[in-house]
Amino acid sequence: MKTAIFIANPASGRASEGVLDEAHLTLESHGFTLRSFLTKKRGDAETLARDALSLKPDLFVIAGGDGTINEAINGLAGSGATMAVLPLG
Repeated sequence: MKTAIFIANPASGRASEGVLDEAHLTLESHGFTLRSFLTKKRGDAETLARDALSLKPDLFVIAGGDGTINEAINGLAGSGATMAVLPLG
């Protein structure tokens, strides 16, 4: 089974429009098992992404604005991880 780590900033502009739920359903319908993490403060996306590397997921999905995406990229830098971006800013 494929696994995906979903890191989202719930304070991002479109996060409250059901976009996160729709993304979860889409990934699950394509055979992914999800582990979801929500950011609470600046720097969380980087820490969450770096820590989740130990889980060896098939995919990272980062949902948020420029700041969240930048943080996650920094957390995953050099790892070779596959990342998808869901822009919400």
